Amino acid sequence: MFRRIYGISRSTFYRVQKECLGGVRVSNPSKPRKLNAKTIEAVVWIEQYATDNGDRMPDEDVIRLPFGTRKGDVYLQYKLNCERSQSRSISEAYFMSIWRSYFPRLKIKTQNTNFTKCNKCALFQRALNRTLNADKRKKIKEHQQLHFQRQIW
Repeated sequence: MFRRIYGISRSTFYRVQKECLGGVRVSNPSKPRKLNAKTIEAVVWIEQYATDNGDRMPDEDVIRLPFGTRKGDVYLQYKLNCERSQSRSISEAYFMSIWRSYFPRLKIKTQNTNFTKCNKCALFQRALNRTLNADKRKKIKEHQQLHFQRQIW
C-alpha cells in the first residue's frame, strides 16, 4: 500500500531493494508523483472502512464487504464523514478511481460465497452500519468482541 501512496512502481521498489541488499547506499530513483492531501485522506478512509466492515477471506487475498453494499453508498458515507469533519470531499468519479487503483482486492460479497456469518455476527455488523453514535458503536463492538471470544473458546 505504501508504494502506491508514494507513487513507487513495483519494478522500482524491487530494483531499489536489490540495490540495497547488494550494498548500494544511495539509489537514484525517479521522482515519484505527489498525491494531494484529499487523495491521501480518501485512501486512508477507504482503508479504514475496509478494516471496519470487510472480511478477509482465508482462501484468497481479497477483502469482502457485506452482501448488498453498494459502492455509491460507501461514497455517500465518505461524503457524510467529510461534511461532519468540515472538510471538502472528492468527487464520486475520483473516489471510484481511487477504489479501483488502490484497492483492487476490495470486493463486495456476492450471495453465493463459500463462507457465511452466524446470525449474531450479521446482526452486530448491521447495527454498526446503521449507527453513527460513538457510544453506541463502542457498546456494539464490545458485545461483538465478547461474541467472538465465545466462538474461539
